[in-house]
Amino acid sequence: MTQSQEQHWQTQQQQQYPLQMPEIWRLLIVHRTVLSYPDTVTTSYNEVRMQPSDEPGQAVLSARLEIDPFEGVLSYIDYFGTRVSAFDIHRPHRHLAVTATTTVETFPPTESWPGAICP
Repeated sequence: MTQSQEQHWQTQQQQQYPLQMPEIWRLLIVHRTVLSYPDTVTTSYNEVRMQPSDEPGQAVLSARLEIDPFEGVLSYIDYFGTRVSAFDIHRPHRHLAVTATTTVETFPPTESWPGAICP
């Protein structure tokens, strides 16, 4: 193939398959779990895993957890890298509501992330 044929082929390829800007999505995710007990409960012990983590192709911009009734929460990262929120309620209640509100951005992963699969 001559140099002019090569340039012509490259031009055709660029016209057929132009480089695309990666799509970035910003998502607001709201997850609510409500428990209703048939009778009054005096004590409950709970753990929830309701907050995503940063990973290839995803960045967490904000995360909030609301618990009703609220008496305090302890957060930690478990063995698998998941954020855990642990909380106890030591007063009589008939309902428990947990709402997680998270804002994430998703984007194509880059080669710099371990395990990323790039086109």
